[in-house]
Amino acid sequence: MTQETTEREWVCSYRHDGQNYGLTVWATNPAEAARKLRSIGAWGRVDGELMETIHMPAPLGWLGRLYADLRIWWANRSQA
Repeated sequence: MTQETTEREWVCSYRHDGQNYGLTVWATNPAEAARKLRSIGAWGRVDGELMETIHMPAPLGWLGRLYADLRIWWANRSQA
C-alpha cells in the first residue's frame, strides 16, 4: 500500500445562521481534509478580504513572480 503525498482540493460545507456556505481545503485525503477543517474552527482567523486571484502557469520563473508581486503591490497601494 502506498501513501498519498499529492494534495488535492476538497470541497467542504457548513451552516451558519440558517444559511449554507462552502470552502475548499487542500489535503491528501478526506480524513486529512476533515482534520484541517477542525483546525480552522479551533485556530482559524480572518486575515483580510481576498481582492484578486491570479492564475499563473507553473513554474512561474522570476518574471512571473515579479508580475504577481507588482500586481499585489499595486492593489495594496490603491487601497491606502
